[in-house]
Amino acid sequence: FFDCYGAAFDPGGLTLTRARINGGMVIWHWLDDAQTVLALPAQWPVNGSVTVTLECAVDIPECAGSFGHARDVFMLGQVFPVPALWEDGAWRMDAPAAFGPPTVSACANWDVTLTVPAGYTAAASVQAEPEQDGVVRRYHFRGKALRDFALAISDRYVMSQRMAGDALITAYALTQEDADRLAEVAVQAFDSFGSRWGAYAWPTFTLAEAPLPWDGSAFHGLAVISSGRITEGGSSLELTAARMTAQQWWGVMTGSDGVYQPWQSLSLCEYALMDYIGDAYGASDRADAIFDRIDTSLRMTIPRGLTPGSPIDSFSGPTQLQHV
Repeated sequence: FFDCYGAAFDPGGLTLTRARINGGMVIWHWLDDAQTVLALPAQWPVNGSVTVTLECAVDIPECAGSFGHARDVFMLGQVFPVPALWEDGAWRMDAPAAFGPPTVSACANWDVTLTVPAGYTAAASVQAEPEQDGVVRRYHFRGKALRDFALAISDRYVMSQRMAGDALITAYALTQEDADRLAEVAVQAFDSFGSRWGAYAWPTFTLAEAPLPWDGSAFHGLAVISSGRITEGGSSLELTAARMTAQQWWGVMTGSDGVYQPWQSLSLCEYALMDYIGDAYGASDRADAIFDRIDTSLRMTIPRGLTPGSPIDSFSGPTQLQHV
């Protein structure tokens, strides 16, 4: 908590001001105290369509987290409303966890227009070329079958691009050297993972630096890498970037349940990282990594009843989740 906010807590958040259904104003209500689950009155047509318009304002907190502003980077993760998932005859209304994968969501087509001041660069779940319009820069992002949509925005970003098969890899960092390194690692990871589990299913993948106090965060099409890991460089940067990239296979393409079965993403990403190390450095280094990162973790004292199959809210923090 202190690593994210420092001495002063800044809640930020989203304020909904108006809702329309098929153009008509409606009264809404929240289904939870935290106001994360929105209910709208409507007769939803079977096999038909309905247009829902939400007008809201987003207050970005001073916070070094997936949603916040810190050290010249604006992070907009898990900000945009998403339809609840219909599962086993009921709507999923999971409360957002304090850490770990985001709430489970279905795939949807996204069409996002973003206007920022001139000089700012936006890294997003899909790639788009900005249009300069006087003192502003305008992006129009279009993505098909995305599980979520996230942004990282900064006026200090420099860019590096590579091709990995048919996918365009774009990396944004605060120095050209770091952007180049992130892009290079992502290409190596795409080669390793694609050869085992099939080619990446979308045309672009983006990595962006942000001042997170943990390794990074993964969204659909976007991996956010901690400035701390980038500053450390070497294997710290490489393994973090490769592991965050693995979540595009285990967590995005496979559609894992990050709330009730977080192992489906996090554990399989760690397994994928072992294969990445083996491909890059050989079987001996792979075995050493398994001992250092997996075998030693399994020797830790774990609270009774906690298993790899426990839901996300059973864990006390990301370190315990990683060890189990």
